[in-house]
Amino acid sequence: MLVARRRYFHKALESDQARMGPALLFIAQLYQVEKAARPLRAEDRLRLRQLQSRPILDKLHAYLWEIQAEVLPKSPAGKAARYTRKNWTALTRYCEDGGLEIDNNATERAIRGIAVGRNNWMLPRCL
Repeated sequence: MLVARRRYFHKALESDQARMGPALLFIAQLYQVEKAARPLRAEDRLRLRQLQSRPILDKLHAYLWEIQAEVLPKSPAGKAARYTRKNWTALTRYCEDGGLEIDNNATERAIRGIAVGRNNWMLPRCL
């Protein structure tokens, strides 16, 4: 679920294009691999991810460690890098199982109606 938190990188891009641009490029490359992997069976998708996504993830991970000393910890770029490094194992789990998706967007779309309905029912009634 690496890219589920790419919004941190987009937010940081406004204040630090020089450092966040390359990180977002790596993420875009990961999505290109996923686009090619979408029609494949799980075992073929896993093989493709191991061949193509894993090297990109390794570069991204090294890059995040590289910029760690250059960004302030409380800055948007620092928060994006720290969050990603802290959750690296969970965020890259999709490369170990061809049945997993790169993000949880489909799940969030599926439950959006339930969450909105629940919030509508919980609003106080004005009489």
